[in-house]
Amino acid sequence: MPNNNFQMVIYKNNPLIEVVCQLRFPCILMINEKQPADFQERIRDEYLLFQVAVEQQQMIKMDIGGKLEQQTPLIMQSEIINNYKFSSSAETWHINLTSTFLALSTSRYDRWETV
Repeated sequence: MPNNNFQMVIYKNNPLIEVVCQLRFPCILMINEKQPADFQERIRDEYLLFQVAVEQQQMIKMDIGGKLEQQTPLIMQSEIINNYKFSSSAETWHINLTSTFLALSTSRYDRWETV
């Protein structure tokens, strides 16, 4: 039976520096191949600023057995991805779009009800 004695705590000085909600999905190659102009048009009223970062994403394999300090990581896959970042004018809210995820982040998080 659930505990209904939940009491929300709101801190005077919020200890969270940044809050991120990230949605991962199977790779969509088109996102990495051309700039997301249509996406930008849909969010441009609130997310005026735009940056793109070129990042190297690596998949590393390690054996599960044995001692960790004796293992040599094996790079299985390495790819270059575009990380499109859209920011609010105050730069407190951000949307990041890559070929494998969409993330919404903020540095102004107080509590769920005010989002």
